[in-house]
Amino acid sequence: MLKTMPGSVIPKYFWRNEDQFQDTGIGFSLIYDGVVASTAFSSCRFENLLEIGIETLEKYRGKGFALYVCSVLINYCIENGLEPIWACRMENIASYQLAHKLGFTSTLYIPYYRLSV
Repeated sequence: MLKTMPGSVIPKYFWRNEDQFQDTGIGFSLIYDGVVASTAFSSCRFENLLEIGIETLEKYRGKGFALYVCSVLINYCIENGLEPIWACRMENIASYQLAHKLGFTSTLYIPYYRLSV
C-alpha cells in the first residue's frame, strides 16, 4: 500500500522506503469496498513525538473515515507513550477542523513558504 495509495499526504512522500516505514513508522488504514479509503500514519517520528499524516481518497471524504483512522492512531500513541502532533496549512480547513474535532488545540503558527516559479 505504501507505493500504490494516491494522494499528497501519503507514507511514500515521508519515508525512504517500505523497510524504513516498517522499522520506524506506524499507520492504520480503513479499507472500504476493497479500496484503501483512508490512512493515518506517522509522517515523522522524533523521540516520543509522532506527527500524524492523514489522507482520505476524495470520493470517501465526509464519511468519518479520517476521524476513525486518526482516532486509532492517537490511541496507539497514548498506549505507547508517544505524543501525537498535528500540523497543517491554515488553508487546509478540513484538516484544521478534523484536528480540533480530535481534541488538538492550536499552539504554534509557522509561516509556510514556497517558491514562485
